[in-house]
Amino acid sequence: MKLVDALINKYAEKIKPRDGTEPVGENDDDDPGAVAIAKMLNKIVIPQARFEGASLKEAIDWLRAETIKLAPEKKVVPITIAPSIPKGGSSITLDLIDVPASAILRYITGLSGVGYHVSATGVTIKPLTPDK
Repeated sequence: MKLVDALINKYAEKIKPRDGTEPVGENDDDDPGAVAIAKMLNKIVIPQARFEGASLKEAIDWLRAETIKLAPEKKVVPITIAPSIPKGGSSITLDLIDVPASAILRYITGLSGVGYHVSATGVTIKPLTPDK
């Protein structure tokens, strides 16, 4: 895990959204349900994530399916895209091996120029806010 985090930090510059802002991932740290979902996303290690020119929706649909397949006891982590996110527009290319679902989520959102929020009800992909 430490190696993965070190690599993500090393290459974080490459995954900044196109407008130069920092990728946003928020958690409701005081909500036990949100903490449980964040921990589950950290524990689910996906053997391979390979996208070439995928849309945000395609990448999130794939991540959702992989987390269901690999989660302990097939627990579902709901991942939704806010209606305010424009359809299309992003082109995601990734090739990762043995990476936690949380890191893949950061890559997908960072490359798409959007943020995400983890709450007790799941993960919501959302637009970046001006104050972030």
